[in-house]
Amino acid sequence: MLCPYCNIVTRIEKQRVEVEGDQSPDTETKVYRILSFVCRNPRCEHHGEEVGETKVQIN
Repeated sequence: MLCPYCNIVTRIEKQRVEVEGDQSPDTETKVYRILSFVCRNPRCEHHGEEVGETKVQIN
């Protein structure tokens, strides 16, 4: 992912797992990995701040 402010490649700062649909046997269970991205450009005004998040389904 690119920083939307300076267009430098970001880094993954945190990740977590979310599960949907596991409360009922009638729904399909889906597992997602949520990745939080941080700007790594020291010249960017958003350096070290979270600039994006991506949700990726795990099969």
